[in-house]
Amino acid sequence: MVKIIYYQFKYWLPVYVYAFAIFLSSHQARLEMPIRIIGIDKIVHFIAYGVLAGLTYRACRKSQKMVVFRKAYFISMVCSILYGFSDEFHQFYIPGRQTSEWDFIADALGAIVAIVIILKFTSGRIKQSIL
Repeated sequence: MVKIIYYQFKYWLPVYVYAFAIFLSSHQARLEMPIRIIGIDKIVHFIAYGVLAGLTYRACRKSQKMVVFRKAYFISMVCSILYGFSDEFHQFYIPGRQTSEWDFIADALGAIVAIVIILKFTSGRIKQSIL
């Protein structure tokens, strides 16, 4: 029991906190970027969901359940993309915010690129486990 609590606290709590931070930022009526650069919001989306995918991957790779361990790449990518979709859906109901398919695309690409980078830098044994 203590091992499970330790695992949840060490590996999944950062995922939950980070996802909650994304939720809180998208729940605000309007966010102003401190830097005025065209497309900066898409870069922020890309990085944010790349980090979410990385944190989720880290948690999945430490799972005691073999199916989660072996499919960590797939699970983390899909969960991050679905969370991006739910975030855009959530913004539809926030006054002053709007749903944007371009934001969702930036979210999804950030998650996908993060997982591809992780795949590139992990050992061959781990790469084979995705299949």
